[in-house]
Amino acid sequence: MADQQHLGILQQGRMVWNKWREQYPNITPNLSGADLSLAELSGVKLEEVDLRETDLFRADFSGADLSLANLSGANLDGADLRETILSRTILNKATLRLVTLSRANLSRANLSRAELFKANLNEANLNGAELWEVNFTEADLTKADLTGANYNGPRKLNTEEGRNKIYSRR
Repeated sequence: MADQQHLGILQQGRMVWNKWREQYPNITPNLSGADLSLAELSGVKLEEVDLRETDLFRADFSGADLSLANLSGANLDGADLRETILSRTILNKATLRLVTLSRANLSRANLSRAELFKANLNEANLNGAELWEVNFTEADLTKADLTGANYNGPRKLNTEEGRNKIYSRR
């Protein structure tokens, strides 16, 4: 359950939240289970924040720092995560259908059992990511860096018209 004080600070906007995070770096904010759908979170410092089971449907995170955040089971359908820092973030069992993750840094992130149906991962950094049982059906992985990623292997790789699409085993 989300800490109501933390949620109230976030609702005051990016400037207030980021200043609070700088003043209290030892606090691990808890926003788990909160409804942040359609929220404007671009540029918000969300590193190490507990966002488990949070509804983030169509939230705008472009350029935000979510490194080390726990987004396990979160709903991120339709979210804008372009150029977002998601390094070492826990995204297992998260739903990320139709998300934009172009140029996002997902290095060493745990995406096991995540749903990435029709996700845009163009130029995303998935270096060393955990990708076990991820549904990449119709995902765009053009120029994505999968160096050192751990995954169960694609059933089919389609490179027609310069677009890479992985269809996972399901």
